[in-house]
Amino acid sequence: MMKDSVMIINLMVIIGLFIMFGIEKDMTYAMMAFGLITLDVFREVALSELAGINLARIIHESNYAVRLCVMAHEGQIRRGWEAYSEHPVRIANKAASLGMTEHAIAAAYLHDVVEDTHVTMDMLEDMPFSMECIDMVELLTKKDGESSVDHINRIARSGNVEAIQLKLLDLEDNMDIRPNDYWPGMHESIKAYKVRHAFLTAVLKTVVRRNGYGQ
Repeated sequence: MMKDSVMIINLMVIIGLFIMFGIEKDMTYAMMAFGLITLDVFREVALSELAGINLARIIHESNYAVRLCVMAHEGQIRRGWEAYSEHPVRIANKAASLGMTEHAIAAAYLHDVVEDTHVTMDMLEDMPFSMECIDMVELLTKKDGESSVDHINRIARSGNVEAIQLKLLDLEDNMDIRPNDYWPGMHESIKAYKVRHAFLTAVLKTVVRRNGYGQ
């Protein structure tokens, strides 16, 4: 009975949002928020919205990214206690506070979805994300069989300023240890994060100096 009541309330909220906004995509987002549609449905709706639209004209690319982030990481726990999606959300918020581009903010939300969930690069390419965003996600995703050192070197060699900045933000968040944090090999991991952060900081300074102000 309680379950049925909750479902009725959820549906009433969804209908209210639909009436308020009067457009299908807000109805879709509301249904996603309550877990009533799947990733495949989200992708189909997103593609239908893009019919005949230039990607460069999409202003809020990160709106799609945050929803996919939360959906893809649903049920995942980080460091023994934290909902995994809180990690990319923090990085995206920091990217926004630094004035990074919409593409970079979207990539921040998505930086772990290919590596740690069922989402693939092919799926991202079929969704309403710019090539700038997808290129950053590809750089930030460690490939199968790729060592952490090789991955950091690949990011460094790319010369992609915003991808390097996002990886630095990722490392900074990883180095932020809170009282409840624990995972096997935690202290060794923190030492490795610090080394990678120092290396990429030096790389970023070189790239920015070479390009004048960045990409």
